[in-house]
This record gives sequence, structure tokens and C-alpha cells, in this order.
Amino acid sequence: MKIVLAFDSFKGTLSSKEIAKITKKELLNKNKNIEITSLEIGDGGEGSLNAIINQIGGKKRYKRIFGPDFHKIWSSLGVKGDSCFIESADVVGFKYKKNDTSPSNYSTYGIGELIKKALDLNMKNIYICLGGTITNDGGCGMAAALGAKFLNKKREVFIPKGISLQEIDDVILDGLDKRLNDVNIYGLSDVVNPLYGTNGASYVFGPQKGANIEEVALMDKGLINLSKILVDKYQIDYANSLGAGAAGGLGFGIYAFLNGSLKKGIETILDLYKFNDIIRDADYIFTGEGKLDSQSFQGKVIDGIIKRASVYNTKIIGVFGIIEQEEYKDCFYKVFETNNQHLPFEEVKKHAKEDLIKTIKKIDL
Repeated sequence: MKIVLAFDSFKGTLSSKEIAKITKKELLNKNKNIEITSLEIGDGGEGSLNAIINQIGGKKRYKRIFGPDFHKIWSSLGVKGDSCFIESADVVGFKYKKNDTSPSNYSTYGIGELIKKALDLNMKNIYICLGGTITNDGGCGMAAALGAKFLNKKREVFIPKGISLQEIDDVILDGLDKRLNDVNIYGLSDVVNPLYGTNGASYVFGPQKGANIEEVALMDKGLINLSKILVDKYQIDYANSLGAGAAGGLGFGIYAFLNGSLKKGIETILDLYKFNDIIRDADYIFTGEGKLDSQSFQGKVIDGIIKRASVYNTKIIGVFGIIEQEEYKDCFYKVFETNNQHLPFEEVKKHAKEDLIKTIKKIDL
């Protein structure tokens, strides 16, 4: 019997690697003759860099850069051959958010610094994981680090943040690092939102990042201003492109400033793993995440794995912290819930590991 383990993390409790390790141990305790392949999975959000590098091999290269509030931090690139991987959440993620601050006060400058490091290393393919950011600057900080200039009405050069995007009066792109023309840059995201408007970066994701109603409106107007200037001066028009609103408009920045493209995070990662070859003759795939709900099927790990498993008619065993919508059970051969009493998160995280072990012990193949 061949089994593939391909779990997303149970956010806040167990990592993808930990879940696979526990599951493998418990399955082998029941049957030593099972062949098990464990994959460490991410979908472009927090933890994706470690997952990718651990899975495909490669090394991390470290650099001291500016964090989202312009304090110095250490961050890293994952390097494999002539390709490298940047995790936005490691540069401008929620771990840097101060309690009372808005995304309007943060910058993506550090991401541009890491891209510059990748260019220095002669990388030809740069993958940027876009999930889990606290910024809303349309990628202006990233562009500034790579040589773009943003000017206000006084012709003063400044680095725009979400709160100051409206102050942009001119953008000069002539100074952008010329090496960008010779590389492929891909943003990895499951977000399809446009740059601005009621379905855009500010209105949809701003409140999740701590912005109030006034700040949301201000940031949205700023993104509109940025887009208008680029259209009028350079005929650069990506505001309505799929995923332009990802990561506070960083998706737009990848299109507009880097001439890059966006790809579905989980699909790209599964391709990097050669996932189809791994599951081609598998009897079962074990997968799961913290919560099974409608978002699980919007470009997340579960969505990508189910689509690919269906090609080979591989049976899928789903293991979730909690099942929020029962109708989605039909997508699996069998499905299990570790927090079957639906206890509050603060309570269940204390014994998440034990609950997972108990659940795996119940599974009969």
C-alpha cells in the first residue's frame, strides 16, 4: 500500500511537517508494510519558504533588510539552482504588526531588497509567495528599493506607504534595476481581487490587517491615484488584472513595476514538487488543514490536491481541526475531525498534538 501525506498546517497549532511526522508514525505503528511519502506543503502564505526548500532541496541565503516599519530585520531567500523563493510573510508578515498600527503605515521596501539580492546571485526565476502580509502600498516600497522614484507635488522623492499613496504626483521608472529585464518573476497567490474598489485590496483585506473605515477609504484612494499616474504616464494598466489586489496591491506591483506575472500558489508549488508523479500510483492521499470551509476550495492546498487526485482516482483521507461546512465531506473518501467537540481555539491548541494522534489511531484503511 502506498500513501502520500500532503497536509497544510493547522494554523497556530501544528505545522505541515509536524502533522506529517505524527501521521506517519501512527500509520506505521498499525502497519509496517505501508510505503509512505511525506510532503511539506504550503500555499504561498506563512511557512511556504521553509516548506519549499525542505521539500525540493536548496539553501537559504540571509540578508539584513528593512522590515515593514523600516527597522532592520534578518530575512532570507531560498535558493535552488538558478531559481529562488521569497516569502512575503517573512518580510512584511503579521509577526511584525504592532497592536495599534494600520497597514497604511507599513512598506514592502524589504521585499525589493531581497529581489535585489536575488539579482546579485544571478537568479533567473524569482518566486514571491504573497500570503500573510500587513502592507497596503501597491508594491511601491518594493519598487523604490529597486530604483523607482516617487515624487510629491514639491518634487521631493519619498517612499510611499499606504497612508501616503495619495501624495504621489509623479513616478519615474527609468532607474529600475535593468537586470529585472532578464529574469522571470512570479507572484504566488490564491487571491483574484483587483487593486482597488469595494472588492479590492483595501476594502477586502484592509480590515483584516487592522485598518478602520477611514483608513480603508484613504488607502483605496491612494491605490487609485497610483494606478492613474502609471496609466497616464506609462500606459501601465494592471489595476483589474487577476490578483492585482493580493498582498495589499503587491500583486499589482509585480505586474506594473517588475513586468512579472501571478500564478496560483498551490498549483505552482505542487508542480515544483512533481506532485503528479508522486501520486500517480498512490492508494491514498492524506491531506487536511485547520478548518474545512468554503475557502478551502478557493486556491488553497486542499483544492489543489483534490483536483490532481481526481485525475488518478486516488482515495483522499481528509483530517481537519474542525469541519465548518458538512457538505464538503463528500469531496473525500473518508474525513475526520480532530476537534470534534468544537472547543474554542485557545482551549484546543493546548492539546492539538494529542487530538491528532487520537484521530489518526481511529483511521482504518
